[in-house]
Amino acid sequence: MTNLKTIVKVKNKENILFSYTSLICYLVFIFSGCVDERSHNIENHSLNSEKNQESKIQNTIKKDSIIKPAYNGNVLLLKAKAEIKASNYKSAIGYLDSIIIKYPDSSITIEAIQMQTFASEENYYYIARSSKSETSCENYLNFYPKGKYVNKINAIIAEQKIVKMNEAYAHAINQNSIYTFKQFVEDYPNHPQVKSINRKIIQLEVDEILADNNTGHMPSFTRTSFSNTRVSSVDIKNDTGCKLEVRYSGDDVRLIIFEVGQSKTVNLTSGDYKIAASACGANYAGIENLNGDYNSTFYISNSIR
Repeated sequence: MTNLKTIVKVKNKENILFSYTSLICYLVFIFSGCVDERSHNIENHSLNSEKNQESKIQNTIKKDSIIKPAYNGNVLLLKAKAEIKASNYKSAIGYLDSIIIKYPDSSITIEAIQMQTFASEENYYYIARSSKSETSCENYLNFYPKGKYVNKINAIIAEQKIVKMNEAYAHAINQNSIYTFKQFVEDYPNHPQVKSINRKIIQLEVDEILADNNTGHMPSFTRTSFSNTRVSSVDIKNDTGCKLEVRYSGDDVRLIIFEVGQSKTVNLTSGDYKIAASACGANYAGIENLNGDYNSTFYISNSIR
């Protein structure tokens, strides 16, 4: 009897132990399943979050690709307008070029092109007006032959021609040389002082010939009338065999040119004259008091006639 009870107790303990063991296994199984499911849910949530984040980034990129160019283009356009207002046309053209190159399909590009056309002409005119150089004025006329500033550019050109002519005249007077005077007359034949300058050229040439040691002596003229007159008359014939140039420097200043064999009568205010003659590469000079009528034949000894 005792043994039977003992066996029953043992059996009962085993059943209880089995029950505890089964419960623990069941709980472990359930818990493991929950953990796996929870981990699975967390993993899915993480993947969904990553996908959502990637989607947001892609949407942001797409929005930036649409909004940013327009925004940047408008900023450049505003900067260009500010530079134009400040007369900084070159800088404005730089901003406008950026718009046209970077955003060719943008709605603001048409406005940028129109502004660029305006700024470009203004820039050429601004440079011409500021520098007043011949090159800058010609550049404007070349690019805008019918531009709105054509009349003003032509006025600048005319004004600068006068300035340049006056500077050349002052330089010639300062140099007081035959070369600079002749160059001035060649460049500005219509200058109001051309007649005066030609007189200076003749006076300088006479002085130069007189001062030259290689200049030959010119014989005195033959006087044909001894009456005192206000105007003296000189008959000259060229028998040199070459073109003859005779220069008078005194109360009157004259250059008379004689072709071969030609004769001329020269009327001069009576008075003292320095006279220089050139023919066949030789120069002759002398001083003469003219008071009456004279005649003279120029010839060169041993010259081929």
